[in-house]
Parts: sequence; structure tokens; C-alpha cells
Amino acid sequence: MPDISYRNLAESRHLRTDERLATILHAAARIMADEGYERATIRKVAASVGASIASLYYYFNSKEELLYQIQYCTFKTLLDNLDESLENVSDPDGRIRVLIRNHLDHFFRNLNELKVCSHELETLKGAYYESVKELRKTYFRTALGIVVDLLKDSGNTTLDPKLTTLNLFGMLDWIYTWYDPETGPSERKASNQITCLFLNGIRSPSR
Repeated sequence: MPDISYRNLAESRHLRTDERLATILHAAARIMADEGYERATIRKVAASVGASIASLYYYFNSKEELLYQIQYCTFKTLLDNLDESLENVSDPDGRIRVLIRNHLDHFFRNLNELKVCSHELETLKGAYYESVKELRKTYFRTALGIVVDLLKDSGNTTLDPKLTTLNLFGMLDWIYTWYDPETGPSERKASNQITCLFLNGIRSPSR
């Protein structure tokens, strides 16, 4: 089993403070998104950032650990930013807006990371898989709590909270399949429309 405590990854201090590592992770995510994990190589990542292969192994021990760091960093950033943004927001509509905006703001700028996280979770094994899975579960539970409060506030008793939350992430996590930053709608317009669709669906009278 890999030693994921190495360099204190559980606290993600290195991931958040090392700009060089952030550049490497971003480049690796692009290559993995374009070619898939199996075809992506450390050599290609090194070439894309103008580094030697040996220098990259300062940051990770294997290609699997590189994939782990991409996924761990993504969900740790999402969760940390969400917790911070929710601190002074108490009304249910406002909290769901924060959730959606936080998610989309990150992934509009990191579409490759979204694709890698969507396609390659099952590629991770053992402790790497469990570590990322636990973060994803924490993120989902936070979102579920927001949806539960919104359903209660709206008086909507017909929708199942878990299914409603899964449907929300269905909208959010597939943006990489259609969003084009050059020809598509603005980030604000896309975010506002998804928020409007979700809130109107919650608060519309059941038929």
C-alpha cells in the first residue's frame, strides 16, 4: 500500500503552497484529459513543463501518485473554498448559489482536472483511492446538507434530497463536455442559468 502520509499530503500543505507543483499538476491533468491515464507518461509531463524527468520525482514517486495528487488537490481546494465561502451565508438560496458558483468557478478554469476526476477515480487503488473517496464523500455530504435545508425551506416534500443532490452534480460535472471558453456563454451566464434551473425546480409547485 502506498505511503500517502509522505510529505504530509493529508494536510495538503505542499499542494497549496508550491507553485511549481501546481504547474506540474495542471500540465499533467491536460495530458491525462487529452490522452487518458494509460497513455500519459511522466516524460510527456516533464517535456510540457520544461523539466527533467528526475526533477519531477521530487514531487511524486509514481504516475499513480501524480494522478492522486491531481484528484486530492482538486477536491481539497473545492471543499476548503466552499467552507470559507459559506461562513457568513445562512439563507438556503444563498448557500446553494455559493455551492454552485464555487464548483463552477473552479472547474471553468480547470476543465481538464474535472475530466480527469470524472474518468479516473477508479484508476486509483488502495490508500490513494480511499483518500480521494473520503474527500469526495465529505464534499457530497456538505452539498447534501445544503440541499436538505433548501428543500425544507421551500416546503418541497416530493423530492428525495440525495437524488436531488446527485442531479445537481450531474449538471455541474458534465460541463467539460460542452463548455468552450472561446465560443460558449460567459462563465457568469452559464453559472446563473444552472442556478436558476435548479432553484426554480426546487421551488416550483409540484404537479
